Amino acid sequence: MPRCTAVLVPVGEGDAPLTADLGGVRWIYAFSDEGALARFAVARDVGLRWLLPVALDHLRETAPQEAATGWYDDDLLSAVVTRAESVWREQPRLARRLDETVRMLTDLSSSIRHEVEGFRAALSDVLTA
Repeated sequence: MPRCTAVLVPVGEGDAPLTADLGGVRWIYAFSDEGALARFAVARDVGLRWLLPVALDHLRETAPQEAATGWYDDDLLSAVVTRAESVWREQPRLARRLDETVRMLTDLSSSIRHEVEGFRAALSDVLTA
């Protein structure tokens, strides 16, 4: 029996679906939810002006759940915290918001902790302003 699931398909020029070629096959990007699409876009620096505030809201809203459930959206956090230093210098308020959100988390993986430390070291002047 076939399964039917609604997916989000981002479009590019001329409203054509975004695609990628791999192994001689053209694949259409499709995402199961807005969070998956946001992780994909943020990691590629697409629409950061609009997506970073939304991503930070999501990370902040879900931070308290990390202590209760032990799960956190590390993929989105990694995509956000590893944006170029210039992105955060252009939006220092968002950089401080991200730092505040990360301080709410109690059980980050070692790889995420390393990324957060890099973010904080590069922006120490912005985060303390």
